[in-house]
Amino acid sequence: MNSEEHKALKDALALIQEEIDKGNLSLEEKEAFESTSAQIAGLLCRAWFPRDLGRRLIMLLIMIIGFIGLVYDHKLLMLCWLVLPLFSPRLMGEVLFAIGSVKNSGKGDL
Repeated sequence: MNSEEHKALKDALALIQEEIDKGNLSLEEKEAFESTSAQIAGLLCRAWFPRDLGRRLIMLLIMIIGFIGLVYDHKLLMLCWLVLPLFSPRLMGEVLFAIGSVKNSGKGDL
């Protein structure tokens, strides 16, 4: 997915969320919009690495710090590698999806 497609998906997601937040929708329309919103969010969270250069550079810096810790046997610096998954849109999407599934599993009886 190139940057133009990514921006178009983000804009579409923002428009859908804006319509949902207005509250003028019927129940069926709201469910359809939420379903479409979830599909678009899934497409946006498909990439393993961040899209913007700033986050990629931060990720590279953390990798270098961890490598320095590996070379000089400094375990605290190697722990920096545990922060790297926080920069992956795909991993964060999976974690948030799991949290949402657990959170919504109890709402069925309301």
